[in-house]
Amino acid sequence: MKTVIKVFCIPLLIIMAILWIPSEGFTFQQQKGTHPLSELLSMPLKDNEVAFIRLNRFSNIMVRVADKTVLFDPATLVTQELDILNKNGVDLILYTHGHYDHFSSATAMKLFKGSQPTIVIDPSLSPYFKNNIPKKNLITTESGKSFSTGNITIDSLEGKHIGPIMLFRITVNDIKIFHGGDSAYVSLQTMASHLAFVPTGSPSPTCNPEYAFQMVSDVKPQIAVPMHGIEEEHNEFKQLMDAKMPDTKVVITMPYFIHKVSIR
Repeated sequence: MKTVIKVFCIPLLIIMAILWIPSEGFTFQQQKGTHPLSELLSMPLKDNEVAFIRLNRFSNIMVRVADKTVLFDPATLVTQELDILNKNGVDLILYTHGHYDHFSSATAMKLFKGSQPTIVIDPSLSPYFKNNIPKKNLITTESGKSFSTGNITIDSLEGKHIGPIMLFRITVNDIKIFHGGDSAYVSLQTMASHLAFVPTGSPSPTCNPEYAFQMVSDVKPQIAVPMHGIEEEHNEFKQLMDAKMPDTKVVITMPYFIHKVSIR
């Protein structure tokens, strides 16, 4: 009887293990023992190059330009990732709004204690920071305003969502990078950028592939990266881009896969 149970259970356990492995984020870097964050942080970059990685299926994006490391909406970092980032240093963190998939006060404080970055927030998040972060490290944004920290310029614009949301453009080394949170479309004529991260949908009720396309139509980037959506929504966005803006390169990402792009 025990033999029969073993014969039956072992193949079942193998199948369950295979099915458990996430299809997104299981990268070659992880298999060989080097975490993608470590690889991205040690990657040499030219002045006109940007390296980036998506850390979940939402809008948690990590960007490197020259010697600067920037995080957008880091809400779901695990201990290993926090350790890698704090060891190497983070220069700037931007939070578009306070929803669980975009913001974690615990994660923010761990990053601040480890790296002492500048943190940029929508005003609705001020209560989480005003007594915990020195004023010199905290920028509370206003729509339509520009702010600077070191050699990084931040432009902000109010988006459209369930509750407050702020959209950001950063400029580093004359390279402009836009991040659209998970906002619905708002006019972005003032936010022209070289690289744009735009939300395509799920699980946000306010964004979709058409809105993402409209964002890119305003921003007119050289490279557009869909985020905060499922594969079908990213592909629908790419189809719109291929048909109507074929000169803009679309990069569809998987979590923990490193991309390096050149800005003309």
